[in-house]
Amino acid sequence: MFKLLVFSCLLGHVLSADILAVFPHTGKSHFDVFEPLVLALAARGHQVTVLSFYPQETPVTNYTDISLVGTLPMFVNALQFDYLKGSTPIFEFTFVSGIGLSVCESVLSSSQVKSLISSGKKFDLLLVELFNSDCFLSLVDFFGAPHIGLSSSMDLPHHNPRIGNPDSFSFSNNILFPITPPFSFLQRLQNVVYTLGMRLGRTHYYSVLEQKPIRQVFGHEVNLEEVANNVSLVMINTHYSLQGARPLVPGYIEVGGLHILPLKPIAKDLDKYLNESTEGAILFSMGSVLQSSSFPPAKRQAIMDAFAELPVRVVMKWEDDTLPGKPDNVRLSKWLPQRDILAHPKI
Repeated sequence: MFKLLVFSCLLGHVLSADILAVFPHTGKSHFDVFEPLVLALAARGHQVTVLSFYPQETPVTNYTDISLVGTLPMFVNALQFDYLKGSTPIFEFTFVSGIGLSVCESVLSSSQVKSLISSGKKFDLLLVELFNSDCFLSLVDFFGAPHIGLSSSMDLPHHNPRIGNPDSFSFSNNILFPITPPFSFLQRLQNVVYTLGMRLGRTHYYSVLEQKPIRQVFGHEVNLEEVANNVSLVMINTHYSLQGARPLVPGYIEVGGLHILPLKPIAKDLDKYLNESTEGAILFSMGSVLQSSSFPPAKRQAIMDAFAELPVRVVMKWEDDTLPGKPDNVRLSKWLPQRDILAHPKI
């Protein structure tokens, strides 16, 4: 009896959940923020099913991919420099929302999503990306499970109301309206108008258009605003060191840095190249979306001339094989392990 009592004390209690993660955006930088979270959940024993454009290269225990590859073109090196010319908050909003509508129409009606819906699977929790479409909240409604909203960027205009977080128009700007405090009265007014206008556009225009593919897949409309406002938790990829101190409700959590992983060794030739730069080195990259090679020739040459005057070596992300006017102290690469290079002592 005593041995049985001791043995029972050694037994642990395990509670795992079936989790569906819905990451329908085609941008790699978005998935890079969420991937460490879903991998960590799987490593802790939860059964995680991930709907995304970036399946794991090798099988992961407790992790099931539903790959969307081929459903839409990948949003990598997709933007030209001309896109930045004359950009306004309204243009940014309509451009991003238009992409969201396209993703809604293509992904929700895909064979992968239809197979998931007809599979009979049940989930305890859904993780849903908060970005340019509320279309996939229809899956929350279908599975009838609680959901957590995840944003790979700073908060967007429609994030605050759904979790009851107060707006701070006087000192916290709309991400699509790039101003820095202290705001003038006109800037505060513009901040209010842009934010409220975008919320109305999201609710009364884009969400209405998203009902068409929702009806086609589920046979009825879904009150997306009601589902959105029933979110259990919102996790935002930002930090108070970036946006400053502001009021946040307990259900609104800043998780900036979630995607920062342990360092990996960089390629030996690249490490040697950086170490041989006695005065330090520079990393120049426009990220995974904007094409550096689309820079107008005059601007591109101005950058090259500036690099040529520096006594340091430069590692530059460049999508083409050649770069006219490239100085000798610039090294080109079509893809760079940015996190690992930034941690190099020479940078």
